[in-house]
Amino acid sequence: MALCFFAAVACGGDNDTDASAASTVQSSSSVASGGGGSGGSGGASSASSSSGMAAMATLAPTKASWTIILPGQPSDETLFTVTNAGGGTVKVTKVEFTQPSSGPQGKFSESSNTCTGKSLGPNQTCTIGVKVIDSMAGNQSAATGSLNVTTDAAVAPLTAELSFTVT
Repeated sequence: MALCFFAAVACGGDNDTDASAASTVQSSSSVASGGGGSGGSGGASSASSSSGMAAMATLAPTKASWTIILPGQPSDETLFTVTNAGGGTVKVTKVEFTQPSSGPQGKFSESSNTCTGKSLGPNQTCTIGVKVIDSMAGNQSAATGSLNVTTDAAVAPLTAELSFTVT
C-alpha cells in the first residue's frame, strides 16, 4: 500500500512493489495528486526545502525476504539504499525496525549503517545492511516486520517490508 501526504490531504493506493522499486517520500506545501500503481511504480510522496529546491528521499528495495536453512545462524546481508532524488539536502535522522511479534524466534538486525545522522546532497546515497538473526531451532515458520527510515524531508518514514522463513 502506498500513501501520499500533501499538506492536510492524505491519499492512498495499492502498490505491488518488487525489490527494484523505491519507496518515496517528499513534502510539499501545495496539494497535488498521487497514488500507487502496480509493478513497482508509485510510492509515498510529500518536500523539505531550505534552498528552494525540494528534497526527496527514496528507499530501495521496498521488500526483502530471507529463507534460513540453518536455524541459529544469521542470514546473508541485504543492502537498502537511501537516495536524495531531489534538490536540497536530506538528513537521515533515524533507522529502526518493526520486529515480528509472533512466529519464529528471530529478529531483523542492522548489520551496517552509513545513513543515520548523514546529510545527503542531491543524488547522494547511503546504505543500511539488514540481516535476520534466528535464535532457535525447531518448528519455526515465517514472520514479517519492516525497516523504517526517518528523514527530515519526510512526513512519514520510508518503509521496506521484511519477511523471513525458517525451514
